[in-house]
Amino acid sequence: MSIQEAKTTLFSSSVSHGTTNTYRNQFNHFVRHQVANGRDVLMDGSDPVTSQEAIVDFIAAKGLIKGYAHTTVHVMLYAIRHYHIMNRCPDPTLNAPLSRLP
Repeated sequence: MSIQEAKTTLFSSSVSHGTTNTYRNQFNHFVRHQVANGRDVLMDGSDPVTSQEAIVDFIAAKGLIKGYAHTTVHVMLYAIRHYHIMNRCPDPTLNAPLSRLP
């Protein structure tokens, strides 16, 4: 096992298999949204304002336009956070007052 594989195993083992599946399914909503809007899926933190706007756009699209429940959108945000962290990108919700998670 390489050090990279070991680190991935270490980070991913903190999330249960069921949660990982849920996050994957919910993150796919974000992937489709970002691609449809011509944006990168993973945000590197270099432009926090643009990252926050992408997250707020996503929340508006899913919560208000598509009518997803608050709890479902909340899980989607946790999935976005999870995938960013697992890919060694900063959490785009962390320094975003309009979309911050508790």
